Amino acid sequence: MNSANESVILRNLAKMIKIMGIITALELMKMSVDYESLYDELKKSNDNVEQCAVLEENGTLINSSSGWDLSEDGKQLIETWLAHGPRIVIQEIGFSVLRSEPEQFIARNVSGKGAIVGSITKSGNYLVVKLSPSSAERMGRDFIDVARYAAKM
Repeated sequence: MNSANESVILRNLAKMIKIMGIITALELMKMSVDYESLYDELKKSNDNVEQCAVLEENGTLINSSSGWDLSEDGKQLIETWLAHGPRIVIQEIGFSVLRSEPEQFIARNVSGKGAIVGSITKSGNYLVVKLSPSSAERMGRDFIDVARYAAKM
């Protein structure tokens, strides 16, 4: 069975379970994703990836790689992304927003402290990735890698 079929089956199952009042559809989708394995794959495939996190549309942290806690900054990050804001501060580091579209987010620290890129997951959440300072020359390619992994979530 391919992942598209699995996703449809999971969504239908989630709807049935939600109707029965046992668990919400979103909670079921969260349980079905092995975030840690996907984070590890992404980090192995791209040396510029330092940290990963998945946020809900309201900014609530669903999951993150070790050491990167976006629970304080998640709401502001998603609000900036969706409102096409010019600047974001994450863990006391400022980033200038270079691109902010519904399906993608790219921001860079002008002092050379890295970049933040984001993409929508197939379940409608937001994959956010912290890139290393050396990513400045290839942020576009790094974003493509992130978008490819977001499509798996």
